[in-house]
Amino acid sequence: MTPYTEINGLAAKAVHLHRIREAREERGMTRQQAARMLSITLPELERQEDPHCDLTISELRNWTELLGLEIDDLIVDQQVPFPRAALSNQNVSSFLDTVTKMLARSKCPAVKRLAETLTNQLREID
Repeated sequence: MTPYTEINGLAAKAVHLHRIREAREERGMTRQQAARMLSITLPELERQEDPHCDLTISELRNWTELLGLEIDDLIVDQQVPFPRAALSNQNVSSFLDTVTKMLARSKCPAVKRLAETLTNQLREID
């Protein structure tokens, strides 16, 4: 079953916030090993690994230290290459305008965080 959230009164697929489970599995680490190394219970590990779970900064930091990754590696989908055409200044500016509007209009905290992250990344490109 796909989780849904409400955005502007409409049901929408929940936003994946991180890829912790995938990163742990890529390193061949079991759930039990990770829970023991993080000093948390298995149910807490399962909660944190849920891609829709809104983790605290401390929880993200603990995962980055355990997995030897940067936070960006956990919250940005590294599997999807960014199209080269999207890197043109005109496209970046247009996309930045769209993301800025999305940030201003959204009432959903997850969408706001995503828009803020995109805004910061697009400003780096622009």
